[in-house]
Parts: sequence; structure tokens; C-alpha cells
Amino acid sequence: MAILLTVAACKPPPDDRVSPSADAVERGKAVIERVSCGSCHVIPGVDWPRGRAGPSLEGFDDAGLLAGALPNTPANLAAFVRDAPAAKPGSTMPAMPITAAEAQDVAAYLYGMKDE
Repeated sequence: MAILLTVAACKPPPDDRVSPSADAVERGKAVIERVSCGSCHVIPGVDWPRGRAGPSLEGFDDAGLLAGALPNTPANLAAFVRDAPAAKPGSTMPAMPITAAEAQDVAAYLYGMKDE
């Protein structure tokens, strides 16, 4: 069982990485700016605000686990972004006032970020 968890935590090989559409990435950035995700996180491409209450999202595509517990997949990320306490009980990130489609677009932006 421990081996399965270890393998699930590894980042996917480059060929298996998510490649979101440019439109989804653009919509995701607009959602991030509208709901002020940058108030708590440093997010590449979002110049202001640059909060530090939550973790920096720089290099996000290299993260093996979301919030230290969930495999880094598009479905898990969208669920976590929309309602972190439901996706990971005990999370200090609040549920966000976004739709499921908007959460998928936010995930697209985070997967589409280029390391700066």
C-alpha cells in the first residue's frame, strides 16, 4: 500500500502532463483575478496581490500532491480549488465562490503556467 501512495505522489512524466487550451488558461486567469486568489498565494502571471498566507503556486506543475494529500490531477485540482474543505477535510483554504466550470479553468491556468 505504501508503494502505491509513493508512486501516486510522483509527478507524471512529461508526456502525461496536462496541456490545457489557451482559451481555458485565459478564462482561468480571469477567475483567479476576479476572486483574488493572489490575496493568499503568489501566482505566476498575477502581479498583484501577491499574498503569502497560502503556499506559492510557482512551479505548480511539478507538485506531486495537492495540499500534501491528493494526487495532482485535473479533477482533484478543480475540486480542491472550488471547495478545499470538502476535498481535503481540515484545509484552511475556504470554499471559493466559483462554478465547477470555472474551477476547471483555474486548474487549466495552474497547469498552463510557465515557470518564471
